[in-house]
Parts: sequence; C-alpha cells; structure tokens
Amino acid sequence: MSIVTAFNSLLDQFMTELSRLFPGDNQLRTYHTFANGMAAVHPASLIRYFRATVLPYKSQIEARDAQFFLRKDYTEEMAAHGTDVIESMRLKDLWCSMSDQSKQTSFEYLHKLVSLAELHT
Repeated sequence: MSIVTAFNSLLDQFMTELSRLFPGDNQLRTYHTFANGMAAVHPASLIRYFRATVLPYKSQIEARDAQFFLRKDYTEEMAAHGTDVIESMRLKDLWCSMSDQSKQTSFEYLHKLVSLAELHT
C-alpha cells in the first residue's frame, strides 16, 4: 500500500469516526464527502494539503496540546490556503462535545496522519 493510499484511508477512517460521533453534523458530512471525492480524483492532494496546513503543528499534536488548537486564530492559514483543515472539520466546535476517550482517539489519528505525511515527498 502506498503512503498516499494509507493516508487517504486513515483520513477516511477518522472522518467516519467523527461522523459516527456527530451524526447530525451536515458540515462534517459535507467535508467528508469532499475529501473522499478529492482522494478519488487527485489522490495525493489531501496529503499535500495536510502537509502544508497541519504538519507545521506537529509538536503541538505530539504534545496533545488541545488548548493550543482551541485558542489559535487560523486567519493567516485560511488566507494562505483558502481554508484550514481544523477549521473546515469544525474540530474546535466539536472538541468541546467529545468525551475524553474521543479526544485521545482524535489525537491518535492526527499523530498517525502526521507520521504518514512526513513520509510523503
């Protein structure tokens, strides 16, 4: 399995898990559908976008520093990239409704996605 395929599969699993936790969230469902469409048409686009927008926060993800992400203003990133993964997925809004276990699981997904993104050249 290629790194891109593994990344897209893991991102889909993460989005599926979030959709299961928040079944009535139409924006999350729309983002999930969009991400799956992008993965089908341009498989490497998601990992490249992730590298540009999320990989800079590797140390905060590894430290599981939720407060950093909750306090961070994503205006700069949104201007530079058109949108931001964390903002688009509404993780800031959803985070407050998650159980501690779901938060830990989310960080595990993000850590694995970061690891795969680092392997992609």
